Amino acid sequence: PDDVLRETLFDSFTHAFEALHSVKYNPLAEGLALESLRRFNENIKRYVAGNLDVCFYTEAAFSALAGGICVCHNSTCLPHRFEQALSPFDNLSHGAGLAAIYPAWVKALEQGGKISPLLAQVSENKSASDYVAHVLRQLRLNSAHQQLAAIGISPVDIAKKVTGNIANDPLAVKPDLNIIATLLAEITGTVV
Repeated sequence: PDDVLRETLFDSFTHAFEALHSVKYNPLAEGLALESLRRFNENIKRYVAGNLDVCFYTEAAFSALAGGICVCHNSTCLPHRFEQALSPFDNLSHGAGLAAIYPAWVKALEQGGKISPLLAQVSENKSASDYVAHVLRQLRLNSAHQQLAAIGISPVDIAKKVTGNIANDPLAVKPDLNIIATLLAEITGTVV
């Protein structure tokens, strides 16, 4: 189904994007992430044009594989930790949950000066926030964040459920529930 395809494509995108921004440095994963994002950019044009042929699926599979290797080497960042903590409370798939979280996280990365300079090689002359917003529009996932505002659970309570390697995120080098709760408040549209 189209929604599963779009959400899966975005999940693959996030694995590569996070490999460029994770605290764990790995040049192999960074190279794979850049190649994956380059190919993703071209493949998303195929998706928008409706060219869902063998080339499209081959490129989608490559992006997923490259993203998986990135996750193995560099792990993921806060959006994946947040999505896993939020998933029992929302009705979003993993990819749609990430789409809901990503704009606020990328904005926080920009505000904190944490955007990898390598991203400029693939972001098509856009800021990180504009690049992600463009990808979300192309995949018709740009309204996913609206669904999180209705979950009715406090960011502090969600923050307590965030597990995994949160220190791999450049915003949470020192695990800090206040940083996490503040970001979750923005994502869910609530007050800490």
